[in-house]
Amino acid sequence: MMTKSDADGQNTSRYRISKKKQTQPIYEMVPCYEEAVILGDSLAESILDFRLLRKHNVVAKRNRCIDSIQGDLLFAISMQPSVIFME
Repeated sequence: MMTKSDADGQNTSRYRISKKKQTQPIYEMVPCYEEAVILGDSLAESILDFRLLRKHNVVAKRNRCIDSIQGDLLFAISMQPSVIFME
């Protein structure tokens, strides 16, 4: 663990994460969502950014809204998941 001073001069502690671990996916939630698809906008996209699920479990694009989601919804349905979560 390393300690550094922040802008207010207070000490904050941070754990060092190896370079190897920083680039590995964190698939902790995968078993729960194997048969599911998450459909949404930038919030759903952040699931991929943080590597919480695999790409085939998330259909998301920034700035999506209910008016422009029909194509994504049809794509998600064609994947034949057991459940679709709409975020």
